[in-house]
Amino acid sequence: KPKDLDKHIKKEYPTVGKATSVTHYIDWAYLGQREIGGETVQYCMLAAVSKAHLIPILSEFEKRKLKVTSVTFPTYNLVDLSDLYVNDYEHQNKMLIDFGMSQTRVVVECEGVAVYAREIDIGFNTFADSLFNSFPSIGIPEIVTMLTQMGIREENFLAGLHDKEAFFAVIDKLSGDLQNELIRIIQMCDEDGFSITKIICATGII
Repeated sequence: KPKDLDKHIKKEYPTVGKATSVTHYIDWAYLGQREIGGETVQYCMLAAVSKAHLIPILSEFEKRKLKVTSVTFPTYNLVDLSDLYVNDYEHQNKMLIDFGMSQTRVVVECEGVAVYAREIDIGFNTFADSLFNSFPSIGIPEIVTMLTQMGIREENFLAGLHDKEAFFAVIDKLSGDLQNELIRIIQMCDEDGFSITKIICATGII
């Protein structure tokens, strides 16, 4: 029951990923409910904010005798995608993908409500580190330049590669791994009774 959610969440989720109540403030928000297979499913979103980041901010308010009642945070890892679908009522079931430096964050919306969030351990640094391990003679700065200019100035770096096939094989392998994880999430949504009709991706790489 909704009135029991706070007690249930504190008991079942004393930690959120690597975050604990010792190092983070852990909070939650009630998103709503759906009837699935004759059962009522309650949806909540959990959040964890580092105390090391938040306490200095709160202390500035306390110095000025101002009371903070709530703290909001960027859902999509500092990338605001809301403007892209603010009036999008046609596609209520969306997948939002934020390809970051170390991870890829995925948020799924069903009927306009966020019902699933996950971080996949594949990001820009994953590609850069894997390429450097395979081609240590190139160097990290050069690899970063190659990745950021791929598709724009490919002729500038392709000429300097001795084994182009091996270079792109590393990229294809990681891209395939990420793609498979995204496909699994889409299939999971299909099995839960709703299909993703729109994918929004915030990245300059994929």
